[in-house]
Parts: sequence; structure tokens; C-alpha cells
Amino acid sequence: MAGVKETAEAKTIFANMFGGDAALTNLGVVALPRVFGSLVLDAVWGPSVILGLVGEQVIGAVTFNDRLHLVHTSYAPITGLLDRMNAELLDALVNFY
Repeated sequence: MAGVKETAEAKTIFANMFGGDAALTNLGVVALPRVFGSLVLDAVWGPSVILGLVGEQVIGAVTFNDRLHLVHTSYAPITGLLDRMNAELLDALVNFY
């Protein structure tokens, strides 16, 4: 994915590599009030939409309160998948800046 620059190209790669076995959901930047009376909202996790396909892996991403939150949902989760994604994201950021 290092050389991918366009959304359409990424879509094609994901479709060819994962087919119906993986999904990436993204709420983007969520602008919600943080304080609700005596309650304070510190994080938002999701979205997480699962179809129930065999081997399906769903990664949800949301940015809230200046932080990226990732969630991994699956009936048979791949151990270490989010750790690897975190490492790849950090590496991309270090190499970008």
C-alpha cells in the first residue's frame, strides 16, 4: 500500500485481496459535545458493522478529541491485527513528517 495514492486504486487492491472477508469502516472526524451534565465523553469507538461472513475482519476508525480510535470486530479475530495496524500507521506518520 506504500505506493497507493488514489482511493480507486486502494479500493481495487482491497477488493482483490480481501473480497468479502474484510471491511474498513470510517466515521471520520466526529464533533460531539464532550460534556453532558455530570458525564464526560472521553472516546468514541466504532463503527463496527459485521456481516457474519466466515473469516470476516472488520476494522473501524474514528477520530474524536484529537485521537484516532481503531476497533477490530470478528467472530474469529486475527491476533495482533490492530497492533500491526498501529505500527504501520506510526511508521507512515514518521516517514510523512
